[in-house]
Amino acid sequence: MRQARGLLPPRVPLLVATLDTLTLRRRFDVVAAFDVVEHIPALASAFGSAHRLLNPGGLFLFTVPVYDGPLGWLVERLDKDPTHVHKRGRDFWLEQLAPRFRLRRYTGVWRYFLPGGVYLNVVSRLSRRVTTAVLVVAEKASEQEREAA
Repeated sequence: MRQARGLLPPRVPLLVATLDTLTLRRRFDVVAAFDVVEHIPALASAFGSAHRLLNPGGLFLFTVPVYDGPLGWLVERLDKDPTHVHKRGRDFWLEQLAPRFRLRRYTGVWRYFLPGGVYLNVVSRLSRRVTTAVLVVAEKASEQEREAA
């Protein structure tokens, strides 16, 4: 928190909490979780919290590594992170959206580690079925859509 506060202007509020314990009165147009949800054991709770925090029509964006496709074996082999509790394919992540969200789009993400600790992400919609990660953009479903699901 101290490091973040040192990097941000004083008017930017900071809050440390987990998604399921986060209690805010306001709602947001966007909730983003880049390389986060694969670490959360209780996915239904996390997706529910993201839904609760969004305004009607709000967007939930998340990126996750994926372990399917022609390079899935390589992702599996290179992934040494023991906190990745969900090592799944892109279809699994898209299925997690229902019934709370409607898929707007998803794109593939190619990841490169460059010298000097630079981490480069290249987004590609054309190769989204073979990339090593995905970026998902989902819209909060209305109550009518949720009831119909």
